[in-house]
Amino acid sequence: GLNIEGLAAGKDGGLLIGFRNPLIAGKAPVVPLKNPAEVVQGDRARFDTPILLDLAGRGIRSIDRVGDHYLIVAGPVADAGTFALFRWSGSARDAPALQYELPSGFSPEALVPVAGSKDVDLLSDDGSTQAAVACGSATKAKQMFRTIRVRLP
Repeated sequence: GLNIEGLAAGKDGGLLIGFRNPLIAGKAPVVPLKNPAEVVQGDRARFDTPILLDLAGRGIRSIDRVGDHYLIVAGPVADAGTFALFRWSGSARDAPALQYELPSGFSPEALVPVAGSKDVDLLSDDGSTQAAVACGSATKAKQMFRTIRVRLP
């Protein structure tokens, strides 16, 4: 199916829309929206040419602009598979660079840059099973997520 999981500010005032799936020829699509402010006012959306990113067969789970580049959390298009963190210039001419392969069982869905440092917190959605109870069905006090802090090179 169609699953949009990433949205980031573009360098030109637009937005980048990142897809978890479908992959196209094994690559994750990013579609630039050129006129988000006008769309909010009711105008028709104007899209630029889609960019296909090689994330080693993974889809986009999160994309965030950090300074002059983008950080991408990439993961499986279905439930099984591995996650990784990539850095990308934002240019269709440049390939994303793998920064970290993430530990098995850690399923990040978001990232938070730590101000004033090269550190990034990755947030894992642990919504499947916790102590034999679906996390989303648990009481608020028992719902949880995990975080890993990584330092960018």
